Amino acid sequence: MLLVLLALGCGYRVVTGRAVLPGGGRQLVIGQVVNLSNEPAAGAWLTEALHRQAGRAGLEVAASGRGPRLRVRLRDVSARPLAVSLVGGRYRARQQVVEAGIQVELLEGQQLLSRCRLHEQESYLSAPDLRGGEANRQVALRRVFERLARRTLECLLEGAGAGGR
Repeated sequence: MLLVLLALGCGYRVVTGRAVLPGGGRQLVIGQVVNLSNEPAAGAWLTEALHRQAGRAGLEVAASGRGPRLRVRLRDVSARPLAVSLVGGRYRARQQVVEAGIQVELLEGQQLLSRCRLHEQESYLSAPDLRGGEANRQVALRRVFERLARRTLECLLEGAGAGGR
C-alpha cells in the first residue's frame, strides 16, 4: 500500500492557477537573470525561483522562443548586521539581514508591457563559525529570491488587468 502511495505521489505537480499575462497569453520566456551583484550564484538561484513561481501560477515557461519575454536584472545583494552584542570583550553581530533588489521588464518584441522594481530582505542568525554563518546567509538569500520571484509574477499579472505599468 505504501509503495502504491509513493508511486502515485512521485512526479506530481500542483498548479495553483491559470495566470494570463498582459496581452492575453500564458506562455512566458524566462531567460537567465542578469546578475549585477557580487554574489556569483545569485543569478542562477533567482532564475530557478522565477521558473518555479511561473509554473505554480500555471504559465507555460520556456528558456527561449516566441512570446512575452521576462528580463530581470539583479541589481544588488548585500548583508548587514541587524543586532550586535558584546561577547568576551568583542562586539559580534548576532543577527544579520540580507537584502536584494531587482528590476523586471516584460517585453513583447521591443514593446514594454510591464515594469517593476522590487526589493526584499530576510534576517538570519550569525553562527559562531564561518561555514555555519555562510550557510544561514545562503538560506536567507534563497528565501529572498523566492519572495522576489513571487512578487515579480504578481506585478506582471497585475499588469494584465491594468494594461501594464
